[in-house]
Amino acid sequence: MSQTGSTMEPARERILIAGPPLRGYLRAIGSAFAGQNLETRILEWKYPHRNLVQDAAFYAFKAYRDRLSKTQTVADSLALEREIERFSPDIMLVMKAAMITPKARELMSKMGTKKVLWAYDNVKTFPIISRTASDYDFIYTYEPDDVLVLSRETSARFLPMAYDPDAYSPEERAGGARWDLSFVGSLRDVPVRKRTVQRVADRFRDRRIGVWTDTLHWYSHRRLNDLRFKGSRKNIDLTARTLEHKEINDIYNGSAICLNIHHPQSINAPNPRSFEILGSGGLLLTDRKLDIIEGFESGEGYRYYSSTDELLEMVQEYLEDDEKRAKLAAKGHSIVEKSHKFSDRARTILADVNR
Repeated sequence: MSQTGSTMEPARERILIAGPPLRGYLRAIGSAFAGQNLETRILEWKYPHRNLVQDAAFYAFKAYRDRLSKTQTVADSLALEREIERFSPDIMLVMKAAMITPKARELMSKMGTKKVLWAYDNVKTFPIISRTASDYDFIYTYEPDDVLVLSRETSARFLPMAYDPDAYSPEERAGGARWDLSFVGSLRDVPVRKRTVQRVADRFRDRRIGVWTDTLHWYSHRRLNDLRFKGSRKNIDLTARTLEHKEINDIYNGSAICLNIHHPQSINAPNPRSFEILGSGGLLLTDRKLDIIEGFESGEGYRYYSSTDELLEMVQEYLEDDEKRAKLAAKGHSIVEKSHKFSDRARTILADVNR
């Protein structure tokens, strides 16, 4: 249909992106799709506030956690149903996992909505992913070992996480690195992270080690455990605060070496930290091989360690050679900048659903 002196533009495709509000990832992914000329709407799950007693019970009792999880799943499903009815999306992208109600399935069937799940946890830890797999037309999993399991129910492929270049980028810094080595991540119930950072701090007593975690709780033994983690190690700067992405970028830019230690629930998948460290221009030392990731097949652009002793040797090597450190970091940044931004993931998903 045309108007005098102008042509009506075709309506843009609509995408509804729903999931947990964790650390702003939904907003970053939404911006990536908006950049592909899609009308984008974000639905963040609303988590009820827990008082101190409830929070302590959450960490102490599995039955209590399970009950809250079931309640949250129902709330998420109903919120998704309402937003589908209001927005009439062409594409629905759920991050992590969500149950789809019968009414929502019927609505999307009538609308021709393409249903997509991007699961950034594994099916063993979060069985809701496999239980709801048949509700989706496409599933992307950041855990490569889950592709075979999920392919029994629907179309599934491996799609790792990525980084947001609006938040992570190299910055010029005068005066050299503020920290010789940095680690950002939860210490709660992840002994390997504590042990590894302690070994580095003990070996390099004259080096400054920065650690950022959001897991200190004054009302339980966890605070004592986390404070014991630092102990007499005066070279560890321990900060217990949830950080914004741009703050993390400043940390990585101010660090000679950036350490990424994966949570045990991640089996073979690289977590977002690897892409964010490299996106910031930081030097990445990690316990996870990236050879299944495009551009990293030859092992260039970062360093993988298989033991703490090997890590200590690498730390020594790169702290002593500024030029070598800068060259490796620049190589890693060039790889992720080319292929591993959230906009690259958005184009991959759109190419699949519109095929």
